[in-house]
Amino acid sequence: MNNSAAQFQTLVSTPEVIQGGLSNFVMNGGFDIWQRGTVFIINGVVTADRWRVLASGAGVPTVSATQMTFTPGQTEVPGNPEFYVDFQAFLTPHLPSGTSSSLTNLIENVLLFEGETITVSFWMKGTITGTISVVLSRGFGTGGSPRSADPINEPTAFVQITTPNTWTKYVVKLDVPVTSTGKTLGPIETTVSGLNFATDTRDTSHDPDNQQIQYTGVVSLAQVQLSIGDIDDLEFVGRDVGLELTLCQRYYEINDKSEASFVEGGTHSIWQNFKVTKRIIPTITYFSREEPPTQSNVTVGSTVILSVRDDGFRIRLTTVDPNANTNFVSIDPTDVSHTTTKPWEADAEYA
Repeated sequence: MNNSAAQFQTLVSTPEVIQGGLSNFVMNGGFDIWQRGTVFIINGVVTADRWRVLASGAGVPTVSATQMTFTPGQTEVPGNPEFYVDFQAFLTPHLPSGTSSSLTNLIENVLLFEGETITVSFWMKGTITGTISVVLSRGFGTGGSPRSADPINEPTAFVQITTPNTWTKYVVKLDVPVTSTGKTLGPIETTVSGLNFATDTRDTSHDPDNQQIQYTGVVSLAQVQLSIGDIDDLEFVGRDVGLELTLCQRYYEINDKSEASFVEGGTHSIWQNFKVTKRIIPTITYFSREEPPTQSNVTVGSTVILSVRDDGFRIRLTTVDPNANTNFVSIDPTDVSHTTTKPWEADAEYA
């Protein structure tokens, strides 16, 4: 890695400047990065990078999130964006208390906005009329105080969808109280501020005025911006897609073309580097698909993860002679290195 690349990796791995030095604290606010896929119907998963859809509480959840593409040349949403998200999140039946559903952007560091006024702008439309709340939630980290220790200090604003299927720009302002006093905080990289677009709220944190909203239509969301300060006409500030991807890879990275090189025969210990240092020690998952080694009579019999750090992980490969189904031992000491493709993901996202 050259000096400039090393300096950049250091930059994007520092919590104080993790937003890339720009004014938008929302990562992937333009919905350009979708490493995990483009259609999601599973409750509680991250969809577009840094965005989680969740229907929480009693009842049967209805959840979905789908990547959508703007028609080239459209003029309803300015700036020629490429993508937006369609999502639903609600529970059936609509019970009187104790549940909440939302699409949430996960922002590292619970202390970022304490004592500040923040302004959130976004473009939104919905398939039916109704109310949606914009909520800043907080999580105090691994080993920290539970969220239930701060049930009424999550600032909330309510917005109305009055004309279905019409893109509208919204600007809301939230006064964020100081809530860390008297709380136990975990390591700062494990704490989180959540920007929630809540569609089904019946708890005191996401619905402090007890409006008990439930929006059952499909919500379309684009160009989400969060900045510190009281800003009347906050505009969306996009980032270069390459930079946005790098920022997102602090939390999740997928490598479909990871090549493991080895010399034919026996077992091999191989180090795999991450593109970006992760927020925490990630969970490594290998996918079932792989490409065969470049040596035709050698296959990979097993892959064992030996160790994981925030900058990479070590695996052990066992090469097998497919004809004998045993560890293949080369009889030619001059064999050159061969490669196999072993796709994997590294997940350091918030649980």
